[in-house]
Amino acid sequence: MQGLDLHLGPVLKIMGNEDLGKALSGQKLEVLFRLITFVLNAFILRFLSKEIVGIVNVRLTLLYSTTIFLAREAFRRACLSGAAQRDWSQTLNLLWLTVPLGVFWSLFLGWVWLQLLEVPDPHVVPHYGTGVVVFGFSAVVELLGEPFWVLAQAHMFVKLKVIAESLSVILKSVLTALLVLWLPHWGLYIFSWAQLFYTTLLVLCYVIYFAKVLGSPESAKQQALPVSRMTDLLPSMTRSRAFVNWEEAKLTWSFFKQSFLKQILTEGERYVMTFLNVLNFGDQGVYDIVNNLGSLVARLLFQPIEESFYIFFAKVLEREKDATLQKQEDVAVAAVVLESLLKLALLTGLTITVFGFAYSQLVLDIYGGAMLSSGSGPVLLRAYCLYVLLLAINGVTECFTFAAMSKAEVDRYNFTMLALSSSFLMLSYVLTRWCGSVGFILANCFNMGIRIMQSLYFIYRYYRKSPHRPLDGLFLSPVLLGTFALSGGITAVSEVFLCCERGWLARLAHIAVGALCLGVTLGTAFLTETKLIHFLRTHAPEFQDKTGRPAGLVLQATVSPGEGLPLGPVPSREQGNWYQMVVYLKCTNLNAFPPLSQSSSHLKEFKAVLQVKRKRKLLFSQACLEEHRSAFVDLVCEGPPLGTSGLPLSEHRPCDPRTWVTQSLEAGPSGVKGRQPYLATDVGVGPLGSFLLENQCSEGNSCSPEAPHLGVYPGGLFSYGGISHSQ
Repeated sequence: MQGLDLHLGPVLKIMGNEDLGKALSGQKLEVLFRLITFVLNAFILRFLSKEIVGIVNVRLTLLYSTTIFLAREAFRRACLSGAAQRDWSQTLNLLWLTVPLGVFWSLFLGWVWLQLLEVPDPHVVPHYGTGVVVFGFSAVVELLGEPFWVLAQAHMFVKLKVIAESLSVILKSVLTALLVLWLPHWGLYIFSWAQLFYTTLLVLCYVIYFAKVLGSPESAKQQALPVSRMTDLLPSMTRSRAFVNWEEAKLTWSFFKQSFLKQILTEGERYVMTFLNVLNFGDQGVYDIVNNLGSLVARLLFQPIEESFYIFFAKVLEREKDATLQKQEDVAVAAVVLESLLKLALLTGLTITVFGFAYSQLVLDIYGGAMLSSGSGPVLLRAYCLYVLLLAINGVTECFTFAAMSKAEVDRYNFTMLALSSSFLMLSYVLTRWCGSVGFILANCFNMGIRIMQSLYFIYRYYRKSPHRPLDGLFLSPVLLGTFALSGGITAVSEVFLCCERGWLARLAHIAVGALCLGVTLGTAFLTETKLIHFLRTHAPEFQDKTGRPAGLVLQATVSPGEGLPLGPVPSREQGNWYQMVVYLKCTNLNAFPPLSQSSSHLKEFKAVLQVKRKRKLLFSQACLEEHRSAFVDLVCEGPPLGTSGLPLSEHRPCDPRTWVTQSLEAGPSGVKGRQPYLATDVGVGPLGSFLLENQCSEGNSCSPEAPHLGVYPGGLFSYGGISHSQ
């Protein structure tokens, strides 16, 4: 490499490995905080009446969420979209308009809540008026932090959001628990002041963070913030420009017109409860608790699966094309994965439904005591277990449907969804009048069933001209179905004789019966559903690890010049651009590496590196040479069934550093569709990992700089800079 005058310049600059680790740990922190809050709420419930729970969790929370949503949702969407280049002073001015808008909605909705809605008995739920005023004021206080929140989101302060929100929720729960324990006669005072404490603390977290960052010029410069001092975050007006960006203002108005409908559909159940008086306050409280408890499985288990495999299907399949016109290998892979996911969702949902029927009362008694385990609580949770089964199936079918639909089909489907959501409100009103609070869950089940039927029909039409039948995943073996039925019967009898008024020994015996039946059921599934077990053993670990990211793929990479073991010398003939890089790979499974191309002359060198670095960190470097580029693609993690042998040499433009880096990283880390990289060019390394890459340009060669771009993606945080060179 002598004789070359090199100068280093960034192509993609990661915000540090430590920051990446923090970003990836954000989900773990959030789960931990949710668990702590879950335990605290279980403690609080034992000291409250269900009427107070209904007023707080439904009536007052609806006032707060409606005020917040109508005041800020449109502003958030408008100010977080559009080009990266913007006048932030105008954007901040626009965001400050959320405060007067919040004051308006707080006053108007507060009047509605006090004058038009049913007021609870003050002997049962004291201080209702104070609760309405304080919850409305809390919404306005939270809006004071909106400019800080948007600025943090736009500049990828991921951990700040997680810690600020989670810490505020936990301390709010702690304060509520202490006040409920020491001053139970305060009634709604407790929850009102706890809510105000939460919003104040949340805003202070953002203010203190930015005050600390902006107080240090070096730190502010490092974070690339568009403001240099705290006063820059306040509203400002100059003669040289308008107070707000009118394009953003128009976009905000467009989003605002959509906000009403979205809020009604999002909080439909609570609006029906609040304005139509279909349930008393006690039943509202029990329903809200059971609904939150039952949705835990959907939020923690089904939602991550749906999000992960939507990305997979979207990249493997091509929109606007019939299945017969696409690459059949990809269509087959998608069919296998879809069939296995349907089978897995069906098994998981059936298990929850069957065993949930017999253990709903016990779970509610442990979580909330007699307030939940007596009355309508167990019936609600049993119905919700059936709803979980439908949620599991719908999550899989819709993630495939939305990934494979054409734009026109998506538009038609969204219109159908709107009609279904509207009909849900009417159906829920009718069913709750007929059968009480369980009517809401039955209406949800009906709505979900219609959505599943639509998705199944789309999947059937999509694959009907191919030999693949992914919908076979919805059929279980008769032996397994019989085992489910037998387990359901045994656990139901066990509940009658052992639960839940016969002491803890009887409860433990009931749990033991359920554990035995569950073991037999899972064992039967293991023996009968061999195709699913084979898929989980051989394929799933290769592209799905515990983080929700594809396993065996590059999760983190760092580049340093002049280090490492070059896989080959620079040839004597002159090369235009070339790279030397050291990449540290973190892979969950070293065996996921494919064999190198047999034409590669560096097979031994790479194996030697693997033998030296067996502690999940692999070190290698690669020169950007024409005969070695495809070998570099082969070196990164791929894994069946997604893997290919990498991009062929003919698809690389000769020694263009930007093209080489983009194509290699897109084809390499993904291992998906060699001629159609997994990651879009404008996304960079996108959802699969975060990289710091640096290039070296040879003397006399001009490398065109790229326009700076800042972005955040699920796999990590990075800024996109330019390429520099020396003469």
